[in-house]
Amino acid sequence: MQIKSTDHIDLQLHTIHSDGKWTPDALIQHLVKEEFTLAAITDHDNLTSIPLVQAVAQKFDFWLLPAVEMTTIWQEDDLITDLLCYGIEFPAPALEALANDLLKRQQANSKLVLENLFAGGYLLPNGTPEEKSAMIENTLAKPAAEQPHVIADAFYDAHPNPSQDQLRAAFKDARPSLETNPTKAVVEAVHAANGICIIAHPGRTDGFVTFDAQILDTFREDIAIDGIEVYHPKNSPEQVTAFLDYATKHKLLITAGSDSHKPEKQLPIKYQAKQCQAFLERLGIEVI
Repeated sequence: MQIKSTDHIDLQLHTIHSDGKWTPDALIQHLVKEEFTLAAITDHDNLTSIPLVQAVAQKFDFWLLPAVEMTTIWQEDDLITDLLCYGIEFPAPALEALANDLLKRQQANSKLVLENLFAGGYLLPNGTPEEKSAMIENTLAKPAAEQPHVIADAFYDAHPNPSQDQLRAAFKDARPSLETNPTKAVVEAVHAANGICIIAHPGRTDGFVTFDAQILDTFREDIAIDGIEVYHPKNSPEQVTAFLDYATKHKLLITAGSDSHKPEKQLPIKYQAKQCQAFLERLGIEVI
């Protein structure tokens, strides 16, 4: 397989199969219209969506890389380290077990949160048991990454302008959590399936590990990571330069992704294939 060095690619996109608003059809139609050559849909912690989005891509004769973004915690820290995973050979029992267990844990927490919000009168204070049961059932049917958003949206619909005191009380009473997997376990599972693990959006500061050269050195001593998402909208120009230098020095793979979740927030970005040449060639894609 070949791709031109100037062809447009985007290696991190999200749909309704995790916490995105794009339908696979709408997203892939957009990519075709905008003349992208290749892309990856990286829905969070959801391996079951891969054949679904691949089927849509085939319908439009579009080149879509199978991929997933796994939500992880490194060294039992409270900060998230997202990992972009590509080139996985299925079946991948270890990775599938991690994803399935995360979904079960997220469903258990979502159910607990809703029950606590009902008990505290924050949601459906006059609702019937049937209405409350239906809200729980509908929420648990959502992908793991979407469930906290669904609950938050329901809360803000019921309380459009909550006070800080009300927010603190609701948060304390509800006991929400975003479930994760250990970083090392995910990397080992992906490598067992002959896949590649990339640190996602390493420059983000909003609840994620914000990487620099020193943290990357420490991370690499502990985790056998394959590369860095050097090009991302949340990486500052200075960070892009630093990550590029670091990846080049340490022979790490380089990827580029928009992290598009919905068209009104961030559209896919036309990165060039040559920016990710070594990564693509690792997957057997020749860049000419």
